[in-house]
Amino acid sequence: MKLTITFFTACFLFTGLLSAQVVSEDPVKEPYKDYNERPYPATNIPASPEVAGFIALFEDSDVGNLQVYSHFDGELPVDYYFTGKEIGAAHKELFTAEFRDLIEANAAYATYSIKGNERENYIIRMPTNKGENTLMLFTVEGEVVKPLQLLAYAFCQGGYCYQQDSWITDLDGDTGLDILVKYRRTEAASKKVVEKNDKVYLQNEAGGYLLVEKNAVSLEPGKYDMEELEY
Repeated sequence: MKLTITFFTACFLFTGLLSAQVVSEDPVKEPYKDYNERPYPATNIPASPEVAGFIALFEDSDVGNLQVYSHFDGELPVDYYFTGKEIGAAHKELFTAEFRDLIEANAAYATYSIKGNERENYIIRMPTNKGENTLMLFTVEGEVVKPLQLLAYAFCQGGYCYQQDSWITDLDGDTGLDILVKYRRTEAASKKVVEKNDKVYLQNEAGGYLLVEKNAVSLEPGKYDMEELEY
């Protein structure tokens, strides 16, 4: 795994969060005492104790260039970066019906929180039809956990193996964290790559991710190499 810590980006993203203050005649009080490690600004307070508890499961990511990669089915390596903490039944109720049904009978894991332009987003490892270690980016709106972006997966089927990795990084120089997605399909027996493509998603001011032409940004050769996974 390749993690390039961009000092400037990390400082910019988190200085505002850590130092945010609300100045008024009646200061906003922290509503949940169990959420004191990383209090939100008054405009982005968790909507309920359940939401606050869900958010507290995630570890802050202070990496300016985070490679998100999955792992093929089976036991995870001891140094796998996205092992995470298991999400309990009460917090699974926060998900939209589509994903709640998917994870109610299976384990899902909270890994890292990522600073978005409007709010924090959350990387979750969960089982899908693209492998049991699929990684997806979610956001919280009110008391609902909603999907934003499919980040990474790895699975084999019908003689082929499929892999997608993503990089969460600033691609267009506006200090917001964008997403680069790389995909490849290989022959399971020979490991020959038979299909591959890249996609670029730029984060807008509202915190959404918009697909743009790959040539809209400049990608440094060799900087974004997919993880070599064993299968």
